[in-house]
Amino acid sequence: MYYIITYDVGIERVNNVKKITREFLRWEQNSVVSGDLSESQITQLKERLEDVIDKGKDHIIIFGVRSKKFLVRIDMGTSKTNMHDDSLFI
Repeated sequence: MYYIITYDVGIERVNNVKKITREFLRWEQNSVVSGDLSESQITQLKERLEDVIDKGKDHIIIFGVRSKKFLVRIDMGTSKTNMHDDSLFI
């Protein structure tokens, strides 16, 4: 399954969250990562994130689609990465 994860966490935890998510997924921009993961990988990622976030203060959103081909991506402005794949640029 293809996942997009966004996170808004306290500054004291942001580096830990960034490090964990980048072990599994590709960096897109600040606080956004994406990529394909198996069921066991997403389970492991969620467990590791739960160990470092403060559930009363932090927020992580995980979007999943069965295949990247069903996802429409529209980028606006200048990307910080060179990974543009099948994106539509405006």
